[in-house]
Order: sequence, then structure tokens, then C-alpha cells
Amino acid sequence: MTSIPKIDYAKIMGSALRDVVRQVMLGLPRTGDETCPRIYLSVRTDHSCVVLPQNLILAHREVTLLFQNGYDDLKISDEGIECNLTFGDKLIPVYLPLKAISSISDPASGFRIELVAEDTHPKAIS
Repeated sequence: MTSIPKIDYAKIMGSALRDVVRQVMLGLPRTGDETCPRIYLSVRTDHSCVVLPQNLILAHREVTLLFQNGYDDLKISDEGIECNLTFGDKLIPVYLPLKAISSISDPASGFRIELVAEDTHPKAIS
């Protein structure tokens, strides 16, 4: 008797939704300005590869970041989003793995999707 392969629908949907996030972010210019759409990304800070200011990682399990005019040097890969993002008056390098993103929205267009962040676990803080 042959076994019937199990289809992991949740994994397939998660991958497709992360590609939507990637495609939206690819539509933004390399450097933000006032004319850019206001894109919000919610990111799990406990993902093993997230790079954000340490105070945010320690204080919050999830943060929502605004991409409009406060970013520079935006790079999108199949795995994540890298840029310099403004915190206060400083541009700080960040890396956001696509698997750490829990939502993306553009309120002006009524667009919002929620995702299940993957590979999240507490990091050791030295």
C-alpha cells in the first residue's frame, strides 16, 4: 500500500504571503521620501536573524516599523529586507527576515495582510 503524500497548505500559504511582502517592498524606491506610500511592517523581534536596535529587541516581542521617508539604501532579497531606518535622528542599519514579518499594511489603500512569523525564539543577550 502506498502512502499518500501530505500537503502542507499552511507552509505553502505562508511562502506565498511572504512573496507578497517582498513584491510590495520591491515596489518602493531605494530611498524613501514624502511621495512614497506609507508601508507599515510588523516584525517579531525574537526571530534569530532580526537586526534592530537592541533596546527595541529587549523591550518588545513585536514592533511596527514605518517605511515612507525615514529609510535609505533599501535592499530586498528572497530572504529579507535590509536598509538604514531612522530611529530618532539617526539612520540605523536593520535586517528583517521575511519569516519574521507578522503583518504588512498600506492604510491609504486599505491593504493589510497578516502572516505567521516563523523561526521565532528568544535570543541570548550578552
